[in-house]
Amino acid sequence: MTTQTAPAMSGTIPPHIPKELVRDVDIFSIAAVDGDIHLGWHALHDGPDAIYTPRNGGHWIFTRAEDIHAIYRNHKDFSNEIVAVPPVVKSMRFAPAEVDPPELDQYRRALAPAFMPKSLARYEQIARDLAIELIEAF
Repeated sequence: MTTQTAPAMSGTIPPHIPKELVRDVDIFSIAAVDGDIHLGWHALHDGPDAIYTPRNGGHWIFTRAEDIHAIYRNHKDFSNEIVAVPPVVKSMRFAPAEVDPPELDQYRRALAPAFMPKSLARYEQIARDLAIELIEAF
């Protein structure tokens, strides 16, 4: 991860973004550390928990699970309608992943029964058998 001053970075930084949270990070070009791309991504944890990059259309990068969980529940400030990097406005959305409440609630009501423990229990033995088969194939 490289840090540069804002004028050297590509893209526009909105005026409400605190300068101390701006980093020059291209998520499509994270450098591997000792040959491990995961260590390259992990290096993002060395900075603030949330950073803004003007790369690829400008977007936030959050590095802590608690923050990501809170963001997924905060549809007012972090909409799911455009989730692509770089941002792409499409004529068709990928529901329910790109839908915000209250419309999202309709999808949740329709899908929730399929993900209840009783419904998922039907697949436990199938998943177990498949896992054993795949492991034994190694």
